[in-house]
Amino acid sequence: MRHLTLLCKSSTICFRRGQTPTRRSIPINPISTREPQMSDPISGLIEQQRLIYDKLGCSPQVGLSGVVGPNGVTAAKLRGESLWSATINLEAWRIDGLTVRLDRLTIRRRVTDEQLRLLKKKIRPGLVIAGTLRLADDRVDSPQGLFDRLDPVEQPDPELEIQARKLAESRCIEDENLGSLVLDRRVGWFKGSCS
Repeated sequence: MRHLTLLCKSSTICFRRGQTPTRRSIPINPISTREPQMSDPISGLIEQQRLIYDKLGCSPQVGLSGVVGPNGVTAAKLRGESLWSATINLEAWRIDGLTVRLDRLTIRRRVTDEQLRLLKKKIRPGLVIAGTLRLADDRVDSPQGLFDRLDPVEQPDPELEIQARKLAESRCIEDENLGSLVLDRRVGWFKGSCS
């Protein structure tokens, strides 16, 4: 399915072939055309999240399989919102059976309390999952996706299974001053005890 997104100085126009274009007004910071100007940090986060969801909603839908990162499903509910924004980091992933990518893919979806509970029960750290999502791969920090459905894979993917095993391995280093340090993948730093 082809789509077109136009970013103008004051609005985003998004449409697919055969659909009527929609127009969303976006306040633009006079200093930078990338980030809207906000009076407080929470309003900035809410607007940034809205922009991400708008962009992902216009992105192409693809098939996905990947390895869930060490944090599993995380969620946040910003001021005044009724739905949770559930996010999952995939540490290794592939689109439609293409080459495995090892850069982090952050996928998200707005969910109710019950949907969040079920998602956390079904999607665990280190699990290889498959599903469909809308992908935007042009962000500077990491690719982003809006998932439609996710399930544990029914047919094993050998390359992703290897990556899942690597993520499950304990990574330990020895330091002459600090002793043994073990990588805590959830936060990305080493932990240890010294006496």
